[in-house]
Amino acid sequence: MSGAQGSDSVADVRVLIAPDSFGGTMSAVEAAEAIAAGWRRAAQASEIVSVPLSDGGPGMLDVIVAGFDARGVESQTLMATVPGPRGQQVPAMIVVQEHTAYIESAQACGLHLVARDARDPWTSTSAGLGLVLDHARDAGVDRIVVGLGGTGTIDAGAGLLAAMGAHAWDGEGREASDQLRCGPSGFADVARVDIMPAVQDWVGVDVIAAVDVDVPLTGPQGAARGFGAQKFPDPAAVTAAQLGDLEESIARFVGLVHGHLDTPDLTNRAGSGAAGGIGWALQCLGATVVPGIDIVAATVGLHDLLDGVDVVITGEGRLDWQSRRGKVISGVAERASARGIPVVAVAGRVDLGARELAGLGIVEAWSLAEQPGGLARSMISAHQALADAAARIAAQWGSGAT
Repeated sequence: MSGAQGSDSVADVRVLIAPDSFGGTMSAVEAAEAIAAGWRRAAQASEIVSVPLSDGGPGMLDVIVAGFDARGVESQTLMATVPGPRGQQVPAMIVVQEHTAYIESAQACGLHLVARDARDPWTSTSAGLGLVLDHARDAGVDRIVVGLGGTGTIDAGAGLLAAMGAHAWDGEGREASDQLRCGPSGFADVARVDIMPAVQDWVGVDVIAAVDVDVPLTGPQGAARGFGAQKFPDPAAVTAAQLGDLEESIARFVGLVHGHLDTPDLTNRAGSGAAGGIGWALQCLGATVVPGIDIVAATVGLHDLLDGVDVVITGEGRLDWQSRRGKVISGVAERASARGIPVVAVAGRVDLGARELAGLGIVEAWSLAEQPGGLARSMISAHQALADAAARIAAQWGSGAT
């Protein structure tokens, strides 16, 4: 590991703490607080700048509001109540800043909204997010940023499309639009889909899909086969055949939609697989896909915060192949390393090797699972485990000798 022993007498080390949330254990704000507390313990004289981040997944709105507040930017928070992924009523926040509204898919159809033993991507719907979009438009904005990530759905946004005006019919020509709100289990009863009413209704509204991953809708790293297992009660027990059936159902629905659209196949577009395929549905409506970290970084002023920084500490729940596909760690590392600033990452688990980390611009990666107490402590006492790791990192980097 690089670095030298820290010293409380040195005051010229400026550290930027810029983590994402750590799965279901800590929000980005909590993670930033834990890292800062640990750093101060070992290197009290350091100057600490804290900026919690998000890639568009759960917690994006909290991060954006915190960024606005830190910069003295006025914003308004509205609330809406919509059906959750299993039809239960859930609250969803809408943040309005001038003519832009920010919303978050995880608040309307997040995985965390469903008890583990009740999770079932076959019957979970994204319809609630479509209604949040309607509420956001009613606020009088002309631009809506939708954070995509952390959903319990893999319905290719069918529920969202139905809530926004799409129609469907069965093989006998009977109305079957409600089947689009039932998750992929309802697709078998649908023979024709027309999303043009939704497309036309949303002309003039600039929708930005802030995606947490840049993966396609289908394929090995797509919505079903790449992320489907985690949306079942027991991810380890999910078989390749189950995921294949799920993808086949999605592909059938997608074929019905594209059969009535004068557009190219969007399934292989980057970001179409985000949030269980909601990225694809929004692109069908004309949305622009942007990495969520780019939206958040611009909103919180990350570029300016990097000025004069000696070292950056970033982190998230798991550092793996997904981290290279639009996640916070890669976004932070790209910006910092381009300015010659060393980046240290800390995660619950680190599944990338030294060469892959170097390719991301990360000089060191610390795994909480490999710290005293192991993975169990990182889950049970997440805040303390992260603070302890940060103190060890500060002992090496807090002197400014890199």
